[in-house]
Amino acid sequence: MRLYAIRSIGETSTGYSLAMKDLQLRGSGSILGDIQSGFIANVGLNIFNKYVLEAIERKTEKQISPPSNDLKLDTFWGASLPKSYISADSERLDIYKRLEGATVDEADLIYEELHDRFGEVPLVSKNLITTAKIRNILIQKNILKTIIRDKSIEIFPIDLTESINTKLKEIDKKFLFRNKRLVLNFKIALTPNNTYEVIRSIL
Repeated sequence: MRLYAIRSIGETSTGYSLAMKDLQLRGSGSILGDIQSGFIANVGLNIFNKYVLEAIERKTEKQISPPSNDLKLDTFWGASLPKSYISADSERLDIYKRLEGATVDEADLIYEELHDRFGEVPLVSKNLITTAKIRNILIQKNILKTIIRDKSIEIFPIDLTESINTKLKEIDKKFLFRNKRLVLNFKIALTPNNTYEVIRSIL
């Protein structure tokens, strides 16, 4: 019945698009972890998204392509464009779309634009901008998966070149590397900004 309900979605709006753009940019968090619960836990996120996309395509008669980027970025911080900050769904969706493919410089310009148009940028939106910058660096280096926790960063795949090895020893002398998977551990808590600086310095 639950599967049928999703297949039978009647009306669509920008809400789903906003949610998906938010998920793509900031990462899925615990939704892909061990604490999944409810319907998504039973069928899996990929199947869930597949049924929702199919329902939207049938309703709109328009094919919706899944994200072309294969990067899986999982962060622990809040990152979004709150409705209390940008009330119009269309404007929020436009910003999400622009951030999705933004370079580091373009993301900085979007931040300035947000500040000029909507006033002081809230922390969760600053985090979103920084997350977009992190995504851009990872994509440029063909990274497929990155997991960021409060005191650790896991990156895959990565080649341990002499240059990267030297940089890593400056950051974490006990870093773990095996089968192209790098794990860095930190004594201090990570933030979006210092995570960005670490990833930028390594890659």
